[in-house]
Amino acid sequence: MGRQCPFGKLWSANLTQHPEAGIGAYTDGELAYTLRTGVKRNGHFAGPFMTFPLLADEDVAAIIAFLRSDAPEVQPSERRQPVTEAGFLHPRPRNRHREMDGSPIRRRRTIW
Repeated sequence: MGRQCPFGKLWSANLTQHPEAGIGAYTDGELAYTLRTGVKRNGHFAGPFMTFPLLADEDVAAIIAFLRSDAPEVQPSERRQPVTEAGFLHPRPRNRHREMDGSPIRRRRTIW
């Protein structure tokens, strides 16, 4: 499911055990590297929300153990994420002159 944010629409990656659409083909070492650096096994950036350089080794091991578990959330699924619509990278900025709640930004006039 996508999440609409002020700077675009973000999609979660497929973290299921599917060998092609998910992370099923990743080794534990590749998963640990991705969690710590945000760089996927193909060299692409996983995004700022996938970078955890300060996680303890035990926490990384626990996350990987969960991703390898029999939990229903990580069972293989072929679902692929749509392309993220990042407004801050878009040539036509969204909400350029609006507050987070959508109201216009009040500009103050500075007198020197």
